[in-house]
Amino acid sequence: MKHLTSEPTTSVPGSNQPKRHALFDKRVLMFPLSFPLLLLFVLPAAVPFYLFLDNKEVINSASTIVGSILLVMWYQFHFRKELGSILNWSTLGMVLVAPGILFVLPNLKDIAESWGNLNPIPVSLLMAAAPGISEEIVFRGIPISNWMRVSCTKRDILPCILLSGVVFGVIHGLNGMLGADVPSTVFQVGYATCLGIFLAAVFLRGGSLWPCILLHTLIDFTAFLAMNLEAGGLITEALEYDLSFYATVIASVILLVLGIYMVRPAKQGEIVSLWEKMTHRA
Repeated sequence: MKHLTSEPTTSVPGSNQPKRHALFDKRVLMFPLSFPLLLLFVLPAAVPFYLFLDNKEVINSASTIVGSILLVMWYQFHFRKELGSILNWSTLGMVLVAPGILFVLPNLKDIAESWGNLNPIPVSLLMAAAPGISEEIVFRGIPISNWMRVSCTKRDILPCILLSGVVFGVIHGLNGMLGADVPSTVFQVGYATCLGIFLAAVFLRGGSLWPCILLHTLIDFTAFLAMNLEAGGLITEALEYDLSFYATVIASVILLVLGIYMVRPAKQGEIVSLWEKMTHRA
């Protein structure tokens, strides 16, 4: 099996090495830079929605979904000669992502308590799909596949998923600056980091972003059903050390361990082989 080196080289006819890209070759920088890149597609996409709709939550969610789709289409087209589809179907990915249902369970308690007064399902689903699609694209899909495009060796695997999870968690810390309860935000940073590492491992193992998108959307959908939709996903309530809190802590630890276990040394050769095919090296 042929492994890629960590340093990209200029592509020539018949070469299996990636081309040089001034921005995208910066593997680590692409994790924080994917989000502002998304804004370049979301902001223009929002214009027609603001012209015809007056529901802020629907406008923001719809424009985010459209912008995310445009971004991933542009990204895949730009790297069509160096990267296969990250939105193909992966049965392995769907199997591996299944334990993530643990993150849904704490939300069921809130749904049960709010039963009879739940938010509209279509609006909740739309608002859940927006982060489910956009965040998986900018924190997993683009930066991880780009890392594998530039460098695909066993030593790249663990740093890649850890960085994905940490950046995903830290970005949720911005909620505290937007009006979210600070202790709740700190707690959210912690469990989002664990979930992010788990989802990154699922993406690396399966080579498809769909399992991550579906789980992420399901988690947020079950949360939005019982949340204040006008808060836009911000957790404004004070942190409570109740059953949901401890269930989330347990789920976070389990998924963190599973995520690291999924990319254990025994599976790293399999991961490298998959991504060599995904990036047209094999």
